[in-house]
Amino acid sequence: MEKDARIYDDERRLIPTEKMNETIDAYDLEQRRKNGNAMVHLIVSFPKRMNIGEDEAYRFIERYMEPFAERGYRYLYAVHTHQSATHWHILLKMSNGRERLKLKKPQLQMLRQHQVEVAKEFGWEMQATRFQDRDFSLTQMVIPRKHKTIRQIRELHELRRSAERTEGRER
Repeated sequence: MEKDARIYDDERRLIPTEKMNETIDAYDLEQRRKNGNAMVHLIVSFPKRMNIGEDEAYRFIERYMEPFAERGYRYLYAVHTHQSATHWHILLKMSNGRERLKLKKPQLQMLRQHQVEVAKEFGWEMQATRFQDRDFSLTQMVIPRKHKTIRQIRELHELRRSAERTEGRER
């Protein structure tokens, strides 16, 4: 973490960066995963084109994390806006004392969909796709790659270019 990063806990308390490890140590981390970890590191990001401000980003992540807070999961989070795309780092405790989180592919997709739903509340439009499943054209059109052949992708790009040319002539 950068020295000036604003780190918050699940109760929205500001945690000084030098106290982060101490805060994590205070969590009851007896229930560990097979790899020895008791917490998971999640990164939630926005497309570069969205230009989300830091205060908006913190309001978003607080809303995004509400389901975890309501069920008693402990976590820390920080926003990064200094890079090209606004993103968060979340350290999430895997157990709330009664149940353990299982973050496999279906659950991660549910988290992506939750991000899209929360973004709608803020008036932002997003897609719930994995970075690996995206194809970016020169026009920045995002096309999910899953189940698409190169020929299908090219056809979609040509349709987009044709629509843009038609739209340009109508103006």
